[in-house]
Amino acid sequence: LNVSLSTTGDFAVNTNQLYVDTSAGNVGIGTAGPNSKLHIVDNNATANNVLEVLQPNLNNAANGALIWIGKSLTANNAGYVGFTPSATAALNRMTFGLYGQAADSMVIQFDGNVGIGTTAPGAILEVKGNYAADKGQLYINANSGQPGYLSINADTAQGSGIRFNADGGFKNLLYRDGNNDMILQLDQALVFKAISSGAVSNTLVLKAGNLGIGTTGPQEKLTLASASNFAGE
Repeated sequence: LNVSLSTTGDFAVNTNQLYVDTSAGNVGIGTAGPNSKLHIVDNNATANNVLEVLQPNLNNAANGALIWIGKSLTANNAGYVGFTPSATAALNRMTFGLYGQAADSMVIQFDGNVGIGTTAPGAILEVKGNYAADKGQLYINANSGQPGYLSINADTAQGSGIRFNADGGFKNLLYRDGNNDMILQLDQALVFKAISSGAVSNTLVLKAGNLGIGTTGPQEKLTLASASNFAGE
């Protein structure tokens, strides 16, 4: 063990295994030139664990382990990364959030599911939050001069699409099938609407195999709504 104290007051153990820069108030582990309050360097190419923060007594969701980063432990002035255990191992999760929030902002479960606005994501990505005018809950904003796309990829035989649910139950589906045909599966009717002077009107409705123009309830294969209420089959 080689312990030394320099003329400037710096403290060193085995050259750089532990180094205290007294003038800057920095501590180095594995470096004799720490440039932050705690500076860790591991030159072992086969090592995976550089820093471990463990709390062996964690046993339920109420006892999470957190690391705080920020200005102070006051509302919105610090953020955390943490770990929250569960009685079900697959639901153990990494957590991210801000001080003063009632719940985690984002979680990553052991099963790989990511939740934003929810602590129990039931899919690879689950987003939950309040509606924002003109943006909804999920908004993709392309850089200036660039197109904006949402891409969904799957094996040809499996197909891909978008489900539209209501109260958690399946209602409508727009998808590409195994033949690469685009299919729209509806619970009720397909309605095309137009906006004129701020007013929304139903201009084209497909319901129960009937097509209506200017009406929401076509009773014939083709129903046209006009001043004379003309309908033809």
